[in-house]
Amino acid sequence: MDIPNYVFKTHFSLLAIGNLSDRNSPGIPVDNIMIHFDYQGKSFKAGEILQQQDITMTLSEGDIINFPFDVYFGDFYLAAEITGTNATNPG
Repeated sequence: MDIPNYVFKTHFSLLAIGNLSDRNSPGIPVDNIMIHFDYQGKSFKAGEILQQQDITMTLSEGDIINFPFDVYFGDFYLAAEITGTNATNPG
């Protein structure tokens, strides 16, 4: 965490589930997908392992003066979309 610049770095582990997951290889996407973390995006191809991601987020407010009891706030969004259909999964 970079407190003076209000930047927070976190680690996400990703896993394809449901209709996005290969029945023979659970957790592996059957289609090309794009994961959006705030303003950062990462593409994954069908059949590719979803690598863990380090994501940097900006905090909206906080008070460094209250250390070690300081509190910080921030918002982020996480979304996934299919960016291409694999020929083996036309659905």
